Amino acid sequence: MKISILKYTLFMLILGLVACDEEANVPEDESQAKALAGPWSMGSNSQVLRDGTDITSQYGDFSIVFTEQFGYFVSGDPNNLLQPEGTWAYAEGSFTSILLNGDERPINVVHSDDGSALTITFSNDTNVPIGARTAGISGSYTFVLKKG
Repeated sequence: MKISILKYTLFMLILGLVACDEEANVPEDESQAKALAGPWSMGSNSQVLRDGTDITSQYGDFSIVFTEQFGYFVSGDPNNLLQPEGTWAYAEGSFTSILLNGDERPINVVHSDDGSALTITFSNDTNVPIGARTAGISGSYTFVLKKG
């Protein structure tokens, strides 16, 4: 009986070490994608700024969902700043800058230390349409969103 308990304990220890090693070997892009994945929406202390002016009241229903498979879905975007769905990729090897649908304008995404908030910033200074718009809405935008 003692031998089988010893074998079981040894087996569990080895299994635990293998699992820890696999977690340590997760590529950073996958790790960052996992942190970004999920729904981000307006909540308490959320805010939307355009050129420093608070336009939060226009975005009360805004949300964006990022997937670990590099997809995204937007809803509640009254000005159609972003396409309602598509793909995202890291920009220029940075894990804090992404491109939506291959657009060349980077969007910065920064998590709070505890992972409960996401700040998204981007500029549309050329008045080129972003997403589904037929005309751009120029300006610099900042979205502060909550997880969930």
